Amino acid sequence: MKFYDRHKDRIREIIRYVIVGVATTVVSIGVYWLCNKIFTFRYGYAVSNAVSWIAAVTFAFFANRKIVFRFLQDCQKQCPGMTRGSDSRRKNAAHPLRIGV
Repeated sequence: MKFYDRHKDRIREIIRYVIVGVATTVVSIGVYWLCNKIFTFRYGYAVSNAVSWIAAVTFAFFANRKIVFRFLQDCQKQCPGMTRGSDSRRKNAAHPLRIGV
């Protein structure tokens, strides 16, 4: 029980990462199947593969950012004064989490 108490945040992050990975696989297979039905010409499988890869990578990026690593929530907790706008860029220029937004 001590191990779980010490590492519960990391364990939860790993579980979320696995769930998002499975969802990304489902997105990839689903988009590939759908595109394969639409693109029936000679090299349609290659187009289907490219489209499904782009869809899966895009989904994984946003899902990992929002669900797994909770980028925006963590950033707002660690730097509460950081808002969108030119004043915040100058004020937080030396902050290690400055994202240039």
